[in-house]
Amino acid sequence: MKTTIFKIPRNGSIRQVEAFLKQNLNLQFQEPNVITRTYLDTFDWRIFSAGSVLESAMDEIGNWLTWRPLGAEQVYGRCPIDQIPGFVWDLGESDIKTKLEKILEFRALLPVATVATRIHIAYVHDDQGKIILRIEFQRDCPSKDDCVKNNQSNINIGKRVHLYPIKGNKGVIKKACRLLQKECHLVPLSDDPLITTLKHYAKEPGRKLQIITVSDPDQRADTAVKNIFYQLLETMKDNENGIIEDIDSEFLHDFRVAVRRTRSLLSQIRNVLPKRRITRFKRDFAWLGEVSGPARDMDVYLLSFNEYKKKLPADVREDITPLYEFLQRHRHKEHDQLVKVLNSVRYRKLKQDWEKFLKTPAPKHSMLKNANLPIVNVASEHVWRAYRKAYKEGNIIVADSPATLLHELRKTCKKLRYLNEFFQNLYPENKMRKLIGNLKDLQDNLGEFQDLQVQQDSLQHFISDMENETGIDLETRKAIEMLVTRLAIRNKKVRSAFDVKFRKFSSPSNSVLYKNIIASQRKLHSTIGQVSKTKASLVKH
Repeated sequence: MKTTIFKIPRNGSIRQVEAFLKQNLNLQFQEPNVITRTYLDTFDWRIFSAGSVLESAMDEIGNWLTWRPLGAEQVYGRCPIDQIPGFVWDLGESDIKTKLEKILEFRALLPVATVATRIHIAYVHDDQGKIILRIEFQRDCPSKDDCVKNNQSNINIGKRVHLYPIKGNKGVIKKACRLLQKECHLVPLSDDPLITTLKHYAKEPGRKLQIITVSDPDQRADTAVKNIFYQLLETMKDNENGIIEDIDSEFLHDFRVAVRRTRSLLSQIRNVLPKRRITRFKRDFAWLGEVSGPARDMDVYLLSFNEYKKKLPADVREDITPLYEFLQRHRHKEHDQLVKVLNSVRYRKLKQDWEKFLKTPAPKHSMLKNANLPIVNVASEHVWRAYRKAYKEGNIIVADSPATLLHELRKTCKKLRYLNEFFQNLYPENKMRKLIGNLKDLQDNLGEFQDLQVQQDSLQHFISDMENETGIDLETRKAIEMLVTRLAIRNKKVRSAFDVKFRKFSSPSNSVLYKNIIASQRKLHSTIGQVSKTKASLVKH
């Protein structure tokens, strides 16, 4: 049977509710208990976005990790823990670990809020002395550390009554609900305790998940593009501390994606922003992409290491352990270098100058031919141009084409993907979703092919580097060479799948879909623009 939760208002007394129910339901109370409840999530709120809550509850007896649906008392999974896990792989083998892995991937678990919850449990018994209802009176307060830090003693975050019915005893739960609603004037809880807690601490769940896009098709192109760049800059700044503090690898990943998207948009959108002004920024963002690459490369190899081991026979898997140690050493070195970059004068000046440029209002009448146009017109032109370029590049690729042609197509497809995502809200949702899906299938193929090419070359270089640094034994060398062979086999398989993926992307139906939605939106908003100009002219004269 479903648990029912009632909210006690801020000015309500939990003791009065306890006393009233004790009198009317003959409650038997246990000694109150206090638990420290820590809500956990990733930096980008993956748990919350999945409609769930992950919380650690610690008391004198032990510590339990509970994963449950948002707004419900049912439980997806629960397991004892010695300490709050930093990553999903810190959990022992269990159902909760297996399921959470799909949501969390490589992201660190961070405490988003901690409360001290006073729990007073009472039971209702029948005439035979059997328990027929459990009631919990819960009161959340700031944690002890928060009380000391913020001088917040005796502050209520939330007060609740939880009714846990026992199967086959509907009558008593109905009576308890009636008493709480009719006599105590309580209402069922509408917000999850997590939401109430986050509101208390002025935290907004899901804020980091906002998609960077343009929604107003008639917005001036220069203004719209600057808004995109500004959001990308904010994403970079949001991830800086996570990189410096080395919380998890995804901070650097997201930082580099924002840099890459910035570079892509700077290179594609022409005659919208002054060329003289943005030339310097193109150069600086290219530098930033280059200097942040080695640290990310090391992250990728380390994150792929377990998959590398699985590709090898069981009896030689441990032979590549020295490779892991080598990657760890170089990863620490590259991370230290990246931290220096993020603290450098050049990087700080890039951010300051770029932000100042983006915040400068656009001139009322720009001399640039595309700056004053509706963004949908400019976006449509560039999306169509990028699609046509990808179409032409892919059509010349045959079975024996060099890998460089596929690499160039991959870069073009990435530019098209960024444009599609930036401007997806300007076009019919269902059609744009289909276009992005078809493009993603091709990108996945091209991306894996390129990654496998790079990994084979890198692993060969790692053998030489390991030999020069610390020496490498024969077993480790053979294991790495075997891994390279396995990657080469996979590379051929991925390459052979390219034709099918590209045919889907370049199909007549996909081409027509691109052409139709792009042309229809340009025509529509060009007409709207002409009507607006005509009206303005009539008013003027």
